[in-house]
Amino acid sequence: MKKKIVLIILVFSILLNISCQKKEVKKCDTKKMSKLYQTEDGLNSFRFNLPDTLYTGKEYVGEILYKGVFDTIVPDLMKKNPYGDRFINFYATKTNRGNILDDDLKSEFKLDTFSTYQSNRIPLKKIKFDKEGIFYLDGFIEDELFLKAKDTSEVRLISKTYRAKHKFIVIDSIN
Repeated sequence: MKKKIVLIILVFSILLNISCQKKEVKKCDTKKMSKLYQTEDGLNSFRFNLPDTLYTGKEYVGEILYKGVFDTIVPDLMKKNPYGDRFINFYATKTNRGNILDDDLKSEFKLDTFSTYQSNRIPLKKIKFDKEGIFYLDGFIEDELFLKAKDTSEVRLISKTYRAKHKFIVIDSIN
């Protein structure tokens, strides 16, 4: 009889110990920057300063670090430049499709616009996913230079557009 009571108490304490242990929560690296992407023409490069693993329901802020061929003409977008004006935009959508064609992205998806006020940083705000899974921030970087002609009032538009995509793994939020 004593052995049964001791055995019952032992089993009960083991079960109680197992059920009351804190479950270890898997931490993710939320400070990681993406690799450096080189454009097809080799003249420009960009890097997403956003983690590759996100939590559901949490809003993230990041940026695209962009180096363009027009940096040598207009290095600072905020300063008046005698050569002309420059605008850099990132048109993007959040999607779970990783293989969207350029034309489909432009025609089928609602694109958000992120504009920069500094020549090498495109701010990204309100990046948030409500479901778990693999998602992409997919879009285009458009770099426009309005080049003033000498001795006339004419302006020449030179525009470069590059595809830019960042992959996210979205996991359940930690409460």
